[in-house]
Amino acid sequence: MALAHQTGDGPPTWGTAWTLSPWVLLPWLALGVLYAAGLARLWRRAGTGAGIDRLQATGFAGGMLALALATIWPFDAMGEWSLAAHIGQHMLLLALVPPLLLA
Repeated sequence: MALAHQTGDGPPTWGTAWTLSPWVLLPWLALGVLYAAGLARLWRRAGTGAGIDRLQATGFAGGMLALALATIWPFDAMGEWSLAAHIGQHMLLLALVPPLLLA
């Protein structure tokens, strides 16, 4: 079996495959909170859908979800045991997250 990283424990289950590092969680939460606050302020002043339409806001939310899947659950923990999960994590981070966040 090809391991992406060397670890001493067995592979995680779906219930234990969480990476709850503050170095990952705090910036992710800060980005989401700041975007939501800015979006609420914009839409309160200019009207819902002005400046950033609902589709763009949904794309950002999808990018945040994909970022969470890649860095918080489950791909990060599973990627230490499965090369396919590790490569899936890279694909999310390189091909899906940036276009969704920037759209």
